[in-house]
Amino acid sequence: MANITILGNLGQDPELRYTQSGTAIVSVNIASRRNFKQQGEDYKTDWFRLTFFGKSAENFANFTHKGSQVYVEGEPQNDEWKDKDGNNRTTFQVNVQQWRLLDKKNDQLTATEQIQNNHKQDPITQNSTQINIDDNSLPF
Repeated sequence: MANITILGNLGQDPELRYTQSGTAIVSVNIASRRNFKQQGEDYKTDWFRLTFFGKSAENFANFTHKGSQVYVEGEPQNDEWKDKDGNNRTTFQVNVQQWRLLDKKNDQLTATEQIQNNHKQDPITQNSTQINIDDNSLPF
């Protein structure tokens, strides 16, 4: 399987929609600047179409916006079809499997949420407060 990694900024707000079966889908364009330039020219920018599915799509739509810097990994896919005039058309897109928001302000929010989620899963805490366990409480 082919895999692609992209670091860039969103060109517009994500478009969240749902299929008839209820699956969330987000489509958005991302701009990625090349690390080199030709002599006498500006840096070139490549544009990619990203597609997200399910809970990942909902999270992406909730936490990102136009201009957000994101890192994505996914599977490249070419879609081919005929337009209304019968001409063959091809679209390149990336079906995103993993992503990370790189905006500094939002990274802090994500870290805070991650800490809160860890407390929910920690068996030694209850409602984000430490539970005191002494030796008499243990069943062995």
